[in-house]
Amino acid sequence: MAQEASSGLGHDLNGIRHLVVVHAEGCAWKSHAGLADAGTVCRQYHLERDDEDRRTAWAEYAAALSSAGFRVSSDRSPTEVAEELGAGRLADLTVLGADASATAVVLAAWQSSPPPGGLLVLVLGGGDALEVADGPRRLGPPGTLVLVSAWSPAGWSSEEVVDHTSLLQLCEHWTTARGRPVEAGIAPWRRALVGDLLGSLTWREVAPELTEAGADGLIRPVPYFPVADLRVDDESVRLTLANLGPTATRSLPLTVDDGEVSHHVVPPSPLGDPSWLEVPVAVREGRYDVTVRGPQGFRRRYAGAFPSPARCGCDHFAGGDPWFPDLLLTVGHTTTLPTFFWLTRRVGTRYGGERSERLLGPRRTATFREQPAARTHGWYDVRVTTSADPTWVQEYSGHLHAGNRPSVAAPTPSSG
Repeated sequence: MAQEASSGLGHDLNGIRHLVVVHAEGCAWKSHAGLADAGTVCRQYHLERDDEDRRTAWAEYAAALSSAGFRVSSDRSPTEVAEELGAGRLADLTVLGADASATAVVLAAWQSSPPPGGLLVLVLGGGDALEVADGPRRLGPPGTLVLVSAWSPAGWSSEEVVDHTSLLQLCEHWTTARGRPVEAGIAPWRRALVGDLLGSLTWREVAPELTEAGADGLIRPVPYFPVADLRVDDESVRLTLANLGPTATRSLPLTVDDGEVSHHVVPPSPLGDPSWLEVPVAVREGRYDVTVRGPQGFRRRYAGAFPSPARCGCDHFAGGDPWFPDLLLTVGHTTTLPTFFWLTRRVGTRYGGERSERLLGPRRTATFREQPAARTHGWYDVRVTTSADPTWVQEYSGHLHAGNRPSVAAPTPSSG
């Protein structure tokens, strides 16, 4: 679906000659009509926390850049930056603060006279980023990042978790590619958790058929593979969380809600040596109901009576190729009566209809196999119910990338 560009990553980064960062956190993302058409949107961006000072971090890094021989501008007004754009006099790195009107001035000047090798970064307030916390360490409130350049085309989006230190990490890669590496002071836990924005930039040529299929937008792959399975025995209900396989290269943030919300960060691990995080699930008045959420539409909901005779297990790697996962659901029950299980699809209904059913004999198992990567550009949204327990429901939704390839944005679910 994608072909490697002729040049390597370092060469492409070296092609970035001017980096302009506009901090406009006080401007609401949704109030800027048309920004989604300006460049690639990073939807899981987090602003700095109240106890953080990104201005000091940027001032220190700017000083280090200057010492390494880079031209840095951090005291220009938006009007002056716009004039420098028009005159072709931009510094290597320009950092400025702006309100809504000033942001519009810089963007208009950029679009009027885009500098060769220029990358414009707009940092805006508001957005849909999920809360991310790892014990006492947590990221700031939701923001939105817009990347405007030849490497960040309009209509694309990314759901990799990023924050203001991601921009510093990008600068580290950029200075290295230009032969004068400058390191930023970033805590190790943050480097493991937040991305460096390289995955949000497009270094590859995209096949025309993908562009045609992505009428609602295109998405970058994310460096996670979330797994959230339910385990029920005679004594307890619990979740086992993991971040598995060859595409999992960065720590995964997940939110669990069983009536009380908790946040978890799950490190990546290989299929041959998986690392599992166990989370107990509350049982109240003989029932449990828990939802797990993560990036790129990942969602699991498990509800039912406790104890319950129904079971459902999920396996993404039963097909044998970890780069091309699918969705294999194995259902079963412990009753002595014939039992129905029903799977309802909210996307991909042209492949098998809106509903499939299995009739199981006493204490038997059966499977439902969905292949979203081959049929619905990786998107899936299914609901499993049973005649064995009218309160029992398991819901699975999200996106399965085919390897590390880009894909199309989420389709609109059916109303069924």
